[in-house]
Amino acid sequence: MRRLASVAATVALASSALAQESPNIRSATLPSPGNFVLRLSGNAYLYDGGGALFEERLRLATGIIPELGVEAQLPFYQSDLSSAASAQTGTEPHAAGLGDLEIDFKLRILRLDTGPVDTLRVALLGGIECPTSTAGFGSSGFVPNAGVALNWISGRHGVSANVLYRFTTGKSDEFVPLLAGDTDADVLEANLGYLFRVHPAEYGEEHVGAWYATAELLTTYETNGDVEMLLTPGILYEGPRWALEGTVGFPVWSQVDNRPEVDVVLGVGLRFLF
Repeated sequence: MRRLASVAATVALASSALAQESPNIRSATLPSPGNFVLRLSGNAYLYDGGGALFEERLRLATGIIPELGVEAQLPFYQSDLSSAASAQTGTEPHAAGLGDLEIDFKLRILRLDTGPVDTLRVALLGGIECPTSTAGFGSSGFVPNAGVALNWISGRHGVSANVLYRFTTGKSDEFVPLLAGDTDADVLEANLGYLFRVHPAEYGEEHVGAWYATAELLTTYETNGDVEMLLTPGILYEGPRWALEGTVGFPVWSQVDNRPEVDVVLGVGLRFLF
Protein backbone atom coordinates (compact mmCIF):
# COMPACT_ATOMS: atom_id res chain seq x y z
CA MET A 1 0.00 0.00 0.00
CA ARG A 2 2.82 2.42 0.87
CA ARG A 3 4.52 1.59 -2.41
CA LEU A 4 1.36 2.27 -4.37
CA ALA A 5 0.88 5.58 -2.57
CA SER A 6 4.47 6.58 -3.33
CA VAL A 7 4.07 5.74 -7.01
CA ALA A 8 0.80 7.66 -7.16
CA ALA A 9 2.30 10.72 -5.52
CA THR A 10 5.38 10.92 -7.72
CA VAL A 11 3.51 10.24 -10.94
CA ALA A 12 0.74 12.68 -10.01
CA LEU A 13 3.32 15.42 -9.49
CA ALA A 14 4.79 14.89 -12.92
CA SER A 15 1.47 14.28 -14.66
CA SER A 16 0.02 17.56 -13.42
CA ALA A 17 2.12 19.40 -15.98
CA LEU A 18 4.45 17.18 -18.04
CA ALA A 19 2.22 14.06 -18.22
CA GLN A 20 3.39 12.11 -21.26
CA GLU A 21 2.78 15.04 -23.59
CA SER A 22 3.26 14.49 -27.30
CA PRO A 23 6.01 16.85 -28.57
CA ASN A 24 4.01 18.72 -31.25
CA ILE A 25 0.40 18.30 -30.13
CA ARG A 26 -1.54 20.59 -27.80
CA SER A 27 -2.40 18.64 -24.67
CA ALA A 28 -5.23 18.54 -22.14
CA THR A 29 -2.77 18.74 -19.23
CA LEU A 30 -1.97 21.97 -17.40
CA PRO A 31 0.15 23.10 -14.44
CA SER A 32 -1.39 23.27 -10.98
CA PRO A 33 -2.09 26.79 -9.64
CA GLY A 34 1.19 28.35 -8.54
CA ASN A 35 3.31 26.07 -10.77
CA PHE A 36 4.91 27.07 -14.07
CA VAL A 37 6.11 25.17 -17.12
CA LEU A 38 8.81 26.81 -19.23
CA ARG A 39 9.30 25.31 -22.67
CA LEU A 40 12.08 26.11 -25.14
CA SER A 41 11.81 24.61 -28.60
CA GLY A 42 13.44 24.84 -31.99
CA ASN A 43 12.32 23.67 -35.43
CA ALA A 44 14.14 23.62 -38.74
CA TYR A 45 11.81 23.50 -41.77
CA LEU A 46 13.76 22.32 -44.82
CA TYR A 47 11.99 23.07 -48.09
CA ASP A 48 11.69 21.01 -51.23
CA GLY A 49 14.02 22.58 -53.78
CA GLY A 50 16.26 24.21 -51.18
CA GLY A 51 16.09 26.78 -48.43
CA ALA A 52 15.06 26.61 -44.79
CA LEU A 53 13.17 28.37 -42.02
CA PHE A 54 14.46 28.21 -38.44
CA GLU A 55 12.04 28.77 -35.57
CA GLU A 56 12.90 29.26 -31.91
CA ARG A 57 9.90 29.42 -29.60
CA LEU A 58 9.58 30.40 -25.93
CA ARG A 59 6.49 29.23 -23.98
CA LEU A 60 5.47 29.86 -20.39
CA ALA A 61 2.36 28.22 -18.88
CA THR A 62 0.78 28.40 -15.44
CA GLY A 63 -2.38 27.28 -13.66
CA ILE A 64 -5.02 29.82 -12.62
CA ILE A 65 -7.38 27.41 -10.87
CA PRO A 66 -7.16 23.58 -10.90
CA GLU A 67 -9.12 23.26 -14.15
CA LEU A 68 -7.96 26.44 -15.94
CA GLY A 69 -4.53 27.42 -17.23
CA VAL A 70 -2.95 30.06 -19.46
CA GLU A 71 0.10 29.98 -21.73
CA ALA A 72 2.01 32.72 -23.53
CA GLN A 73 4.36 31.91 -26.40
CA LEU A 74 6.56 34.01 -28.66
CA PRO A 75 8.47 32.71 -31.70
CA PHE A 76 11.57 34.05 -33.43
CA TYR A 77 12.22 33.19 -37.09
CA GLN A 78 15.22 33.15 -39.40
CA SER A 79 14.76 32.37 -43.10
CA ASP A 80 17.38 31.20 -45.56
CA LEU A 81 15.41 30.73 -48.78
CA SER A 82 16.40 29.42 -52.16
CA SER A 83 15.90 31.69 -55.17
CA ALA A 84 12.78 29.71 -56.17
CA ALA A 85 11.19 29.99 -52.70
CA SER A 86 12.10 33.65 -52.49
CA ALA A 87 10.45 34.32 -55.85
CA GLN A 88 7.34 32.31 -54.87
CA THR A 89 6.84 34.21 -51.63
CA GLY A 90 7.98 37.59 -52.94
CA THR A 91 10.36 38.03 -50.02
CA GLU A 92 14.05 38.53 -49.41
CA PRO A 93 16.02 35.26 -49.29
CA HIS A 94 17.47 36.09 -45.86
CA ALA A 95 15.43 37.61 -43.04
CA ALA A 96 15.02 37.41 -39.26
CA GLY A 97 12.33 38.66 -36.92
CA LEU A 98 9.76 38.01 -34.23
CA GLY A 99 6.49 36.22 -34.86
CA ASP A 100 3.14 37.00 -33.27
CA LEU A 101 2.68 36.70 -29.51
CA GLU A 102 0.10 34.00 -28.76
CA ILE A 103 -1.92 33.84 -25.54
CA ASP A 104 -3.87 30.61 -25.01
CA PHE A 105 -6.31 29.45 -22.35
CA LYS A 106 -7.04 25.83 -21.50
CA LEU A 107 -10.19 24.73 -19.65
CA ARG A 108 -10.20 21.09 -18.57
CA ILE A 109 -13.73 19.67 -18.77
CA LEU A 110 -12.94 16.02 -18.00
CA ARG A 111 -10.40 14.30 -15.77
CA LEU A 112 -10.90 10.60 -15.15
CA ASP A 113 -8.01 8.99 -13.26
CA THR A 114 -8.32 5.20 -13.11
CA GLY A 115 -4.93 4.37 -11.61
CA PRO A 116 -1.58 5.82 -10.53
CA VAL A 117 -0.73 6.44 -14.21
CA ASP A 118 -3.90 5.73 -16.18
CA THR A 119 -6.02 8.78 -17.01
CA LEU A 120 -8.35 10.37 -19.54
CA ARG A 121 -8.37 14.16 -19.85
CA VAL A 122 -10.20 16.52 -22.19
CA ALA A 123 -9.77 20.30 -22.39
CA LEU A 124 -11.27 23.14 -24.38
CA LEU A 125 -8.74 25.44 -26.06
CA GLY A 126 -9.05 29.11 -26.90
CA GLY A 127 -6.59 31.88 -27.60
CA ILE A 128 -5.49 34.78 -29.73
CA GLU A 129 -2.41 35.78 -31.70
CA CYS A 130 -1.41 39.42 -31.22
CA PRO A 131 0.39 41.40 -33.98
CA THR A 132 3.91 41.65 -32.54
CA SER A 133 5.79 40.39 -35.60
CA THR A 134 8.69 42.01 -37.39
CA ALA A 135 10.18 41.45 -40.88
CA GLY A 136 6.87 40.04 -42.12
CA PHE A 137 6.75 36.93 -39.91
CA GLY A 138 3.16 37.42 -38.78
CA SER A 139 -0.12 39.25 -39.21
CA SER A 140 -1.39 42.80 -39.01
CA GLY A 141 -4.42 41.82 -36.93
CA PHE A 142 -5.58 39.69 -34.05
CA VAL A 143 -6.07 36.01 -34.94
CA PRO A 144 -8.34 34.02 -32.58
CA ASN A 145 -8.35 30.23 -32.32
CA ALA A 146 -10.56 27.62 -30.68
CA GLY A 147 -10.42 23.86 -30.30
CA VAL A 148 -10.32 20.79 -28.08
CA ALA A 149 -7.53 18.49 -26.82
CA LEU A 150 -7.53 14.94 -25.44
CA ASN A 151 -4.96 12.85 -23.56
CA TRP A 152 -5.40 9.17 -22.70
CA ILE A 153 -2.84 7.06 -20.81
CA SER A 154 -3.17 3.33 -20.12
CA GLY A 155 -0.12 1.58 -18.70
CA ARG A 156 2.78 2.05 -21.10
CA HIS A 157 0.57 3.47 -23.87
CA GLY A 158 -0.56 7.04 -24.43
CA VAL A 159 -2.66 8.84 -27.04
CA SER A 160 -2.80 12.59 -27.67
CA ALA A 161 -5.14 14.38 -30.06
CA ASN A 162 -6.28 17.90 -30.79
CA VAL A 163 -8.41 19.83 -33.27
CA LEU A 164 -7.94 23.60 -33.58
CA TYR A 165 -9.35 26.26 -35.92
CA ARG A 166 -7.59 29.58 -36.53
CA PHE A 167 -9.67 32.50 -37.84
CA THR A 168 -7.29 34.61 -39.91
CA THR A 169 -8.25 38.28 -39.78
CA GLY A 170 -5.52 39.93 -41.84
CA LYS A 171 -1.89 39.91 -42.87
CA SER A 172 0.67 42.65 -43.16
CA ASP A 173 1.74 43.80 -46.61
CA GLU A 174 5.18 42.30 -46.07
CA PHE A 175 4.13 38.96 -44.57
CA VAL A 176 6.25 35.90 -45.40
CA PRO A 177 4.04 32.92 -46.35
CA LEU A 178 6.25 30.05 -45.21
CA LEU A 179 4.02 27.99 -42.87
CA ALA A 180 0.35 27.08 -42.56
CA GLY A 181 -1.52 30.18 -41.41
CA ASP A 182 0.83 32.64 -43.09
CA THR A 183 -1.65 33.51 -45.85
CA ASP A 184 -5.11 35.09 -45.63
CA ALA A 185 -6.74 31.65 -45.33
CA ASP A 186 -8.23 30.17 -42.16
CA VAL A 187 -6.51 27.03 -40.85
CA LEU A 188 -7.94 23.77 -39.49
CA GLU A 189 -5.38 21.79 -37.50
CA ALA A 190 -6.00 18.11 -36.68
CA ASN A 191 -3.30 16.09 -34.92
CA LEU A 192 -2.99 12.58 -33.50
CA GLY A 193 -0.09 11.14 -31.50
CA TYR A 194 0.92 7.83 -29.91
CA LEU A 195 3.48 7.36 -27.13
CA PHE A 196 4.95 4.11 -25.83
CA ARG A 197 6.91 4.05 -22.57
CA VAL A 198 10.09 2.16 -23.42
CA HIS A 199 11.61 2.39 -19.93
CA PRO A 200 10.72 1.68 -17.20
CA ALA A 201 8.19 -1.05 -17.94
CA GLU A 202 6.70 -0.42 -14.49
CA TYR A 203 7.18 2.39 -11.99
CA GLY A 204 8.86 1.58 -8.68
CA GLU A 205 8.80 3.48 -5.43
CA GLU A 206 10.99 6.22 -6.92
CA HIS A 207 10.09 7.92 -10.18
CA VAL A 208 13.47 8.41 -11.85
CA GLY A 209 12.20 9.51 -15.25
CA ALA A 210 10.90 7.64 -18.28
CA TRP A 211 11.81 7.21 -21.95
CA TYR A 212 9.13 7.18 -24.65
CA ALA A 213 9.00 6.44 -28.36
CA THR A 214 6.58 8.83 -30.06
CA ALA A 215 4.78 9.00 -33.41
CA GLU A 216 2.58 11.87 -34.58
CA LEU A 217 0.38 12.57 -37.58
CA LEU A 218 0.18 16.36 -37.96
CA THR A 219 -2.35 17.73 -40.45
CA THR A 220 -3.25 21.27 -41.55
CA TYR A 221 -5.98 22.25 -43.96
CA GLU A 222 -6.24 25.86 -45.16
CA THR A 223 -9.32 27.37 -46.73
CA ASN A 224 -7.24 28.32 -49.79
CA GLY A 225 -6.96 24.58 -50.57
CA ASP A 226 -3.49 23.89 -49.17
CA VAL A 227 -3.25 20.57 -47.30
CA GLU A 228 -0.22 19.17 -45.49
CA MET A 229 0.15 15.99 -43.43
CA LEU A 230 3.41 15.13 -41.67
CA LEU A 231 4.41 11.81 -40.09
CA THR A 232 6.69 12.70 -37.18
CA PRO A 233 8.47 9.99 -35.17
CA GLY A 234 10.50 11.01 -32.14
CA ILE A 235 11.87 10.28 -28.71
CA LEU A 236 10.91 11.80 -25.36
CA TYR A 237 12.44 11.74 -21.89
CA GLU A 238 10.26 12.92 -18.99
CA GLY A 239 11.42 13.38 -15.44
CA PRO A 240 9.52 14.81 -12.48
CA ARG A 241 10.82 18.34 -13.16
CA TRP A 242 12.06 18.45 -16.74
CA ALA A 243 11.60 16.83 -20.16
CA LEU A 244 13.62 16.57 -23.38
CA GLU A 245 12.21 15.72 -26.82
CA GLY A 246 13.40 15.32 -30.39
CA THR A 247 11.43 14.70 -33.60
CA VAL A 248 11.85 14.33 -37.37
CA GLY A 249 8.87 15.02 -39.65
CA PHE A 250 8.25 13.85 -43.22
CA PRO A 251 5.30 14.78 -45.49
CA VAL A 252 2.99 11.86 -46.33
CA TRP A 253 0.47 14.10 -48.10
CA SER A 254 1.22 17.57 -49.42
CA GLN A 255 -0.84 19.73 -51.74
CA VAL A 256 0.62 23.19 -51.24
CA ASP A 257 0.43 26.00 -53.82
CA ASN A 258 0.59 29.21 -51.77
CA ARG A 259 3.89 28.68 -49.92
CA PRO A 260 7.01 26.52 -50.29
CA GLU A 261 6.54 22.78 -49.75
CA VAL A 262 8.18 21.32 -46.66
CA ASP A 263 10.56 18.40 -47.25
CA VAL A 264 11.76 17.64 -43.69
CA VAL A 265 11.10 19.17 -40.26
CA LEU A 266 13.66 18.71 -37.47
CA GLY A 267 12.54 19.55 -33.95
CA VAL A 268 13.95 19.65 -30.42
CA GLY A 269 12.37 20.81 -27.16
CA LEU A 270 13.18 21.25 -23.48
CA ARG A 271 10.60 21.71 -20.71
CA PHE A 272 10.99 22.69 -17.06
CA LEU A 273 8.44 22.48 -14.23
CA PHE A 274 8.94 24.90 -11.35
